[in-house]
Amino acid sequence: MKTIRLIVAMSAAMIAGAASAQDGGLYEKAIDPNSAFIRVLLPQNAVARIETKSFTNVEDGLTPYVVVDPGEIEVSGGAATEKISAASGKFYTAAFSDEGPVNVIEDKVTTSPSKANLTFYNLTRFEAVDLFVPQAKTNAVAGLGPGQGKTVALKAPLTLDFAVLVDGEAKATVEAVKLSRGGGTTIIAIEKAGGIGLSAVESSISR
Repeated sequence: MKTIRLIVAMSAAMIAGAASAQDGGLYEKAIDPNSAFIRVLLPQNAVARIETKSFTNVEDGLTPYVVVDPGEIEVSGGAATEKISAASGKFYTAAFSDEGPVNVIEDKVTTSPSKANLTFYNLTRFEAVDLFVPQAKTNAVAGLGPGQGKTVALKAPLTLDFAVLVDGEAKATVEAVKLSRGGGTTIIAIEKAGGIGLSAVESSISR
């Protein structure tokens, strides 16, 4: 299954939409700029489905975004299902746990070719979690609640370390995360042995 980088795909979609009236064949199979985009975050070893597309053995439990028509879209993680009211041009992540659906999160993705999208999900019980950048001595995301997510645009290219803080105390770290111009990276905090596990995954769109 082919995947492409997040913002590269969106930029191509906008160019295709502007140029389609001039040459219908030039941008064959380009992404419709009126599409919506949905992905699933699920426990490892589970199967995800978005409309007719299925995903198994998903890296760190996060599928690529799937291009869908706006409307009511059924998604599943394992045996649980959820419906998403998808709007044109919007990005969504449906988060599942072992117990079932957790939340549907709208990802505020930007299309700046000079920046990288960084998305952080807090899938732990901990309240007000911060995503801290040691090199900058500041938070990329602050006060994120359980089952929530937030997307920010950062200058790129950069390679940064990240730490999850709870009440100012570092609970987990992930090192040397590459942020590329026109790309996207997702950092996921999950429950692990009573604490927090942290992973970073490149965001992509399935074609």
